[in-house]
Amino acid sequence: DRALSLDEVQQLYQWGTRGEDLRERTTTKNKSNMVGWWKLNETNGSTAYDSSGNGYDASSFGAGPSDSGTSDSPISQSAYNFDGDDYVKSEDTFYPLADNTISLSAWVKFDTLGFEEWFSAFYVDGNNLFSLFKDSSDYPRCFIQGSGSNTEARSSMKVNKNEWYHIAGIGVGNVARIYVNGQNTKTAS
Repeated sequence: DRALSLDEVQQLYQWGTRGEDLRERTTTKNKSNMVGWWKLNETNGSTAYDSSGNGYDASSFGAGPSDSGTSDSPISQSAYNFDGDDYVKSEDTFYPLADNTISLSAWVKFDTLGFEEWFSAFYVDGNNLFSLFKDSSDYPRCFIQGSGSNTEARSSMKVNKNEWYHIAGIGVGNVARIYVNGQNTKTAS
């Protein structure tokens, strides 16, 4: 029900890089503020389970778990593979969050570069969108589309092929912030 703070973004990155189990680090207080938490660490099937406790399980369309135990993900022994047109979608309806704030984060690794890839999006309705993506020049971006205005923060850091990155976006009103590996690499309004 609120956007993550800078400290919380940095903690998520640090815990993942140390290989700590985020389930143990996620307190009851923190989980009560989550709308959804899809770890995408299932080892079979087409359901991405919501670990927030809110029951917003999602369906996979094309994307699927990697072979169990073969992922080099910094936070799990399995991860989902996406090939450009795959996605995971929750059919539940979400509402604007308290004080018009939102945060999304994901651990991502790109096996190709040079084209745009969207990897996390939150649609409130047909006119309001909050998303994270990599542009065709390989810079992560945080994009807010709201009632008549758009804001986009383009990271100052390019991503490399076959490396894991923790990318987080925070939107507060019309201010967008993009974090790469726990560092705020751009703020825009």
